[in-house]
Amino acid sequence: MKRVLFLAFLLNGLAWGQTTPGVDSFFNSAAVKYDGANYKAAVEDYRKILKTGFESLEVYYNLGNAYFKEGEVGRAIASYRRALKLNPRDEETKTNLAFAKQFTIDRLEYPQVNFFASLFRGVLSAFSAEEAFLIWTILFWGTVCLWGFHFLSRNRTRAFTTLATIFVCLLLIISIPTAAKIYSQETETRGVLISTEAKIYSGPGEDFTLQFTGHEGLEFSIDERREAYYRIALDNGVKGWVKSDAAEVI
Repeated sequence: MKRVLFLAFLLNGLAWGQTTPGVDSFFNSAAVKYDGANYKAAVEDYRKILKTGFESLEVYYNLGNAYFKEGEVGRAIASYRRALKLNPRDEETKTNLAFAKQFTIDRLEYPQVNFFASLFRGVLSAFSAEEAFLIWTILFWGTVCLWGFHFLSRNRTRAFTTLATIFVCLLLIISIPTAAKIYSQETETRGVLISTEAKIYSGPGEDFTLQFTGHEGLEFSIDERREAYYRIALDNGVKGWVKSDAAEVI
């Protein structure tokens, strides 16, 4: 895991220019405490930064590291996931997330998917919704301009027609993943278990059938909240209800 680099955070351009007064001192304090192995105090400083309303990949990444050092794997995973929401391609965060998940107990069995489904998932995870929409917008207007010139031009070359066709194909290919990414971000709520273990019931209450016991670090989608319970769906399709205080919303 990389060390906390306050200078790199300070030079984070536009994001730093939008910070709330006091954020820099909290971050610097957290860095000192982390390097001094006082991880619990470092966690508190990073949480103080988030309470100001300021968010960044660096804050969530380092908060995840501090949680992991404290042995709170579930909260570490939640922090890494929040960091990846801001930058899905950050390699260090992805590496630390994968490392943290090795300390979880639950191992889900997934149904086999074909090559195209795997490729589709890869495209979805590679970009944030904002990035995917920006790429789609560029391709859309590029396509409009190319075909506009194509129809207005008197000298239509085969190369130009081919390029315009390629843009149309790329636009069609990226449209579905982009729509899916935006829909997922707007409608899906993810969560992770933060309790050492939690009972998953068939309904929102202990009088319902106990389906299985989940453990810290187990990730899922949250479909519904009813009183003190979340209705969750695991990534392999299994569903159930868990107490809300055993989970953290990502």
